[in-house]
Amino acid sequence: GVVSSFLLAGPAPSDELDWEWVGKDTWTAQSMYFVKGQRVDPNAQYVHTPGDTPQDMAGGFHNYAIEVNPDSIKWYIDNWLTRTLPKVNGVPFPSQAGEA
Repeated sequence: GVVSSFLLAGPAPSDELDWEWVGKDTWTAQSMYFVKGQRVDPNAQYVHTPGDTPQDMAGGFHNYAIEVNPDSIKWYIDNWLTRTLPKVNGVPFPSQAGEA
């Protein structure tokens, strides 16, 4: 199937932050991140639409955002915070994602 994505990537080897949607499942979005091209979290974080109210995300327009802060990364759908990745000492953190 088709995977659509929205991503922020830095210089190679790149840090990456993204939203992904698998075409066969329009009810779920996935948030993922990579540090220096390596996946840190072995599992994607699956989000079942804003507020966890089931809906077909392909049925209308939605706003997706990734907020990058020095101490955290936050993923949003329609202004609903779906995931927060805090910066923790000793754990790889995608601090260069989105840098040109």
